[in-house]
Amino acid sequence: ALEDNQRARRQLAAADLAKDSFLAALAQELKRPLAAITSAASLLDGPEPLDHAGQARARVVVTDQVQAMRRLLDDLLDVSRQRLGRLSLETQAIGLSDIVDRALVTARPALERRRHELRVSLPDEVLWLHADPERLGRALSHLLVNAASWTDDGGHIELRARAEHGQCVIEVSDDGRGLDDATIDSMFDALWR
Repeated sequence: ALEDNQRARRQLAAADLAKDSFLAALAQELKRPLAAITSAASLLDGPEPLDHAGQARARVVVTDQVQAMRRLLDDLLDVSRQRLGRLSLETQAIGLSDIVDRALVTARPALERRRHELRVSLPDEVLWLHADPERLGRALSHLLVNAASWTDDGGHIELRARAEHGQCVIEVSDDGRGLDDATIDSMFDALWR
């Protein structure tokens, strides 16, 4: 009983640490768009009036970063729903290229802002999926935006997809600095505890 109690305490401590790590990572992710919005707002309200082009650039920054924050908050809500068993999918038949197009609409501003080269490799034939287009598109755009965020300006990002054993395999790769092995091994722990 003592060993079971100690094991349970270790598991609770590990789950608590994973939750704290997840919240710290989320806070860092939210700080980036908030800082960009704050900078754009200070330019718009600054002592020097911005010309029309400067105002347009500031508005684009605000719009892009608000969308980024919305994506992060949607992801956080999905984690909460998943943990509570309330995550529901609205699945339908949809072509992979439609999902990729949705993701690119969201991710393209981040890719262009950092001047990344994006290569997309999709199968020649239409690859039909039974999926939730909104959630899958959001997940894919999140991968692309993360790749854009963590790759130095002018980097290379590739999105590849293929059919394999009746499944669709989607891969996003970049030449950014990447994550250390310990982080990769534990990054999804908060989702599954």
